[in-house]
Amino acid sequence: MKNKKTHFWRRFFLKYAVIIATAVILLTFVTGIYPVRGNQMFPMVRDGDLAITVKLGPYNVGDVISYKADGERYFSRIVALEGSTVYIDQTTFLINGSTPYEDIFYDTTAGDQAIELTVPDGYAFVLNDYRNDTGDSRTIGCIRLDDLDGRIEFLFRRRGI
Repeated sequence: MKNKKTHFWRRFFLKYAVIIATAVILLTFVTGIYPVRGNQMFPMVRDGDLAITVKLGPYNVGDVISYKADGERYFSRIVALEGSTVYIDQTTFLINGSTPYEDIFYDTTAGDQAIELTVPDGYAFVLNDYRNDTGDSRTIGCIRLDDLDGRIEFLFRRRGI
């Protein structure tokens, strides 16, 4: 009788240890869960949302990503990848000499001085959808692809439902 109880508890704890180890591995290497603070990606991503990211696979232009810079978490959209030329001034926004296609047209300015650069290998140029918030590549610079926390795949609205 005692042997059956011991066997039951061993199997019970072993199963839960495997479940916990699997969850830790998934949350560390495959996915991420991050609360959104601020409206840098308004209207797509809003303050208070919970963003679920996936770290696997290549990144593409148009992906909304999460990354850390200067100790803060940011959410932005990739507008140019390595090798692309970006030009932004007070009235013009060009990627490789053309106005980029956007589902919603966002008025994009450079701030005090024009930006003209070629995105280095292994980097991405990112912009916020709420373009008045310049906490993106216009002020931070290009973001290393290795520093990205993942592409947003799911959003849970926790406010304004």
